[in-house]
Amino acid sequence: MIHRIFKVLLLSSILLVILVHCKKVEYPQTFRYRVDLQNTGLFPNEAAIDTVTKVEWKYLTSDWLFSSPAIIDGYVYFGGTNGRFYCFDIKGKKQWEFETETSIYSTPTIINKIAYFGNMAGEFFALDLTNREVIWKKKFPKGVYTSPAVVNDIIYLGSQDSTFYALDRFSGDEIWHFKTDEQIYSSPAVLDSTIYFGNNAGNLFALNLSDGVSRWIYKAQGAILGAPAISADSMILFSSLDGNLYAISADSGITYWTFPSNGPMSTTPAIANGKAFVGSWDNFFYAIDLKTGNKLWEFKTKDQVMGSAAISGNLVYFGSRDGNLYALDMDSGKLKWKFKTEDSVGMTPTIFNGRIYLGSMDRHFYVLAK
Repeated sequence: MIHRIFKVLLLSSILLVILVHCKKVEYPQTFRYRVDLQNTGLFPNEAAIDTVTKVEWKYLTSDWLFSSPAIIDGYVYFGGTNGRFYCFDIKGKKQWEFETETSIYSTPTIINKIAYFGNMAGEFFALDLTNREVIWKKKFPKGVYTSPAVVNDIIYLGSQDSTFYALDRFSGDEIWHFKTDEQIYSSPAVLDSTIYFGNNAGNLFALNLSDGVSRWIYKAQGAILGAPAISADSMILFSSLDGNLYAISADSGITYWTFPSNGPMSTTPAIANGKAFVGSWDNFFYAIDLKTGNKLWEFKTKDQVMGSAAISGNLVYFGSRDGNLYALDMDSGKLKWKFKTEDSVGMTPTIFNGRIYLGSMDRHFYVLAK
């Protein structure tokens, strides 16, 4: 009898182990640049990747990679400066590529298996990922560098033609546009009924989502290339080529504080646990207290920091022109690990299922694992 009970318990334990190891991976059904509409860069369902021991797979393209990868339903999608939009399965087998006219810097937003992204020829695509058919294409006078935001089936994006657009998601028809005074490289952030973005004249705009009417405009002293990010207490943070990180009110545009670095800044701040994380062309990566604007710590790399950061668990990850992807402890700024590529790392990495997905100017796409 005891032997039979022991046998049943042993079989139950083995079954439990099998079920744990065979747990189905839950893939997201939508993907958005920098995770959320506030551009925080925080992957809330991912644990810290405290070590990297291997390249699980990589792929050599024919040009630089800046478009952050999207992961949907077991597939990985990203664009290249060779004008191609790639699809791989999660194990690294190439499924297909979709060729466009020229460079893709725009990170796709994916909803219901449709990818929305632009290229530097001014083409903006709604691409069906199941059959690679173009549902619709919008042609703008100049390139689309930005990554779109989608709210209530309306697509919002800026263009190098100095104009910010709202398009119907299903048809591509224009709903409204807002003309600015310079090119737009800054991807939008959204809070409630307002959308925020910057331009190369150093203006940070706050527009009504519904009609594009301006609520306020904030003036920095240099171009705004990175996207604004929004904290949980409605603070807008953005960097500028004037070397400052700005913190202003989302409601009024009033300045809370500015943090000066010793070089231009072009990255999007990452936000978590009351801190902002941002890099500068002065070779440093900074952690800033959101309440005071005071520097909490700094970390020196060997070249300009032009890659925006991502966060999972207690680690923050970012790339540098020195070719490294760095992982730092968020609280102390201590280096946990770094991964060396053969050229500059300028894209925001994507964190999924204990792996890091990123591209480099060495033309490789990498998947890093423990």
